[in-house]
Amino acid sequence: MAANKAAVDHLLASLQRDLNSCTDADRSLRRRAFDSLRKRLLDAPDAPDEATLTDALPALFPTLLRGFTDGVEKVREKSAELVNDLLARSADPATLLPSLMPALKATVGVVPVEEPSEEIRLGLVNLAKAAIVAAAERAEPFAEEVAAIVHASMRDQFHEVKKASCALAEALVAGLSPHPSARVTLARHAPKMINAALPDLAHRHSQVRHACLACVDALFDFVSAEDVHDALAPGVRQLCGDRTPAVRAAFHVALARWISHVPGGG
Repeated sequence: MAANKAAVDHLLASLQRDLNSCTDADRSLRRRAFDSLRKRLLDAPDAPDEATLTDALPALFPTLLRGFTDGVEKVREKSAELVNDLLARSADPATLLPSLMPALKATVGVVPVEEPSEEIRLGLVNLAKAAIVAAAERAEPFAEEVAAIVHASMRDQFHEVKKASCALAEALVAGLSPHPSARVTLARHAPKMINAALPDLAHRHSQVRHACLACVDALFDFVSAEDVHDALAPGVRQLCGDRTPAVRAAFHVALARWISHVPGGG
């Protein structure tokens, strides 16, 4: 149910001082602004109801997302955590993707990724996944942003970010593949994501290799025969002799499915 417009307008007006402080020159003021916004939007006894919050968030997000690139790590951390929790509280999270996904692409979807904190990078990739899962088929217009994030974040030296990037690609496939009209979109972006994941099939951590294999398997149905011949087949060959039994077993299951699949088919 849509919120009363007057309630939304009142909420936005009451938050204006904190919103202005999110971009103030004083780093302490910026940090306190995000703390205050969290309290007023989520934690206070008089926090807005779900309908009012949902209708207000599209107007709030552009300012909150500027915290992703703040010069102070603690502000970036608070911004990402607040955005994540607000996304989870929204009754219509897909309405937040038009501002959220470009901001995530600009932060963790470019090469090189400039965010120095491993935990913040991981949190942002996980936030992208949460957004895609929440939006389901309505995430289709943001497949390009997802592909860019996967492409850039698979190069991350932190193994948990690599695993999260694979999970993000899988989430996109899970949300879009049941819808025939979205398969063209997946076919457009799958090769970029597969090519990003293939090098880490040789990663020293078996969990990363397993995650990359699951990612490749999810995307396999959307690549061409040429992609399979030129990139995928050479890239996965080493898994036949993987030193971890669970990875070898998963590869054999995936390979059996791939053999029965005609790339580029419907």
